[in-house]
Amino acid sequence: MGSTDLIRELKKAGWVEVRVRGSHHIVRHPDHAHPITVPPRRRISARVWSPQSQAGRIEPSPAEDTEMRYPIMIEVGDDDTAFGVAVPDLPGCFSAGDTLDDAVTNVREAAALWIEDALDRGAAIPAPSRIDAVRTDPQWAGWVVGVVEVDPALFDSSAERVNITLPRKVLAARVTCR
Repeated sequence: MGSTDLIRELKKAGWVEVRVRGSHHIVRHPDHAHPITVPPRRRISARVWSPQSQAGRIEPSPAEDTEMRYPIMIEVGDDDTAFGVAVPDLPGCFSAGDTLDDAVTNVREAAALWIEDALDRGAAIPAPSRIDAVRTDPQWAGWVVGVVEVDPALFDSSAERVNITLPRKVLAARVTCR
């Protein structure tokens, strides 16, 4: 199914497009807790987007609070179907690309959009799962495992005042460089 067809079918089923960033669309349904991210203009295997409609949590990773390294599951593409990538920890978050590099770049954008939307709604951001927990989940049998990093600084637009101490020479150099 092409992603344009998927978006059309989701809209028929009551999903509403709420946001677009880059090549990804976010659709939300009033009866579902999580949105779905959809990349347009790609033929996507049902194996990529189907698990995302019922995705559940897996064992969280003991990552640092500021680290957002999410396991991704990759379905290898062919001449007719794009490389599909799903983020099991972010229900409804998936993407695709004509090449593996494109697919990973696109899923990074999709994950950032999913997290931004969750923050706007005041929803909690799931902690990344352990890669082994996702890899051994039967739902993802036959998929290739990868990781996508999302920079949490992208989501914090607040300014913070800081006081710093610098050597006098550094300050003098800055003044003369103006």
